Amino acid sequence: MSELLEIKDTDKILDIGTGSGYQAAVLRNLCKEVISIEIIPQLAKKAEMIFNKLKYRNITVVNKNGREGYKEKAPYDKIICAAVSKDIPNNWKEQLTNDGIIVLPIYKRNKQVLTRIRKKNGKYFEENFCQVLFVPLV
Repeated sequence: MSELLEIKDTDKILDIGTGSGYQAAVLRNLCKEVISIEIIPQLAKKAEMIFNKLKYRNITVVNKNGREGYKEKAPYDKIICAAVSKDIPNNWKEQLTNDGIIVLPIYKRNKQVLTRIRKKNGKYFEENFCQVLFVPLV
């Protein structure tokens, strides 16, 4: 999934679904800044404690619903989501820079498909990759 983002060292990335924090920890080495959103308060707090202990200064953990994105730090060059969605939330599209990329699993014909969306001149172009299995985006 990270490879599909085509990350640059100047990128600001929105990571939806912090969980254990593994994805954010990987991304932080590849980009300028990671904003990681987690809806479950205990997971958000634990990940934040781990990042602080490891002195990961370029990760911010936010406890809120990931479908909303995080407009306070928008726009984002890249958005990645580790949970399957029926659609691409409009908030994410609005918070994405031009030439930005979103990677997430999407339900398509009763299957979960890893999908990359590119934003070019206000239009969105979708590419499908492989079938996957993720928890639902809540």
